[in-house]
Amino acid sequence: MNNKFIAVMADSHNNVQRVEDAVRYCRDKHVSRIVHCGDFCEPECIAFFRDIPTRFAMGNNDLFRNTLISTIASIGGEYYILEGVFEWNSKLFYFAHGDYREEVCQAFRSQRYDFILCGHTHKFLCMRFGRTIALNPGALQQGSFCLINSWGNVCRVVNGLTSQVEVEVAPDEETLFSAVFDMTGRERALVFGTDHSGTGS
Repeated sequence: MNNKFIAVMADSHNNVQRVEDAVRYCRDKHVSRIVHCGDFCEPECIAFFRDIPTRFAMGNNDLFRNTLISTIASIGGEYYILEGVFEWNSKLFYFAHGDYREEVCQAFRSQRYDFILCGHTHKFLCMRFGRTIALNPGALQQGSFCLINSWGNVCRVVNGLTSQVEVEVAPDEETLFSAVFDMTGRERALVFGTDHSGTGS
């Protein structure tokens, strides 16, 4: 029972009530561990994760890092400045906040991972490219996070309501990275050398 789910969260932005509600939900569902993909922002949110083993990736808004790191250590959590990797139920996970694009792109291109977990854009995403599923759980600040079960199926939880997720398939790198990093048309043109002038600003 205790190894049935992991939870993926990101971008809680010091919304204490959302964090408390999400962790309580995880405790009720017997979630075995949590991954937080950054932008928790203030140490007061971290204490709620005390009862469930949690890995934290630092985000671009996690500014008081020494304080955050010591608070994470005090609850027995693990912190990662840029990126982390772990294995669970024979599946390999990479996680990061998502603001350092080069590292995340390299992780996708390696095709080593079953899941790549990111936040940063505040937009939910579940998309497969090759063997790897990109998962952005959406912003916990807005009540959104995800569960992954031992078979690798994904559920999204929004304000306590759970729904099964269908995985989209990315036909190419441009589609994948445009979605993962929420690129505008102009950004896509600069990165991929394609003309998307009519699809963004």
